Amino acid sequence: METFPDKEERKVARSLLYVGRGGQGSDVHRPYSALRIDVDESCPPKFTVRPYICDRHHHQWLERELQPLAIA
Repeated sequence: METFPDKEERKVARSLLYVGRGGQGSDVHRPYSALRIDVDESCPPKFTVRPYICDRHHHQWLERELQPLAIA
């Protein structure tokens, strides 16, 4: 979500990243994903997409970051 000058909040991106679940019984991994998109001020703009993963495992949150993707 991003807030624009007219104070309206709009969705600017949507993550369809699927990481998958793994394990069985009490050893199940439950990952959740999000994206961060950085925009460079160059002309034309360059985008860096950074996927983040939070994994719920044994009642603890584990964070990991996948390799960023550069779009020029």
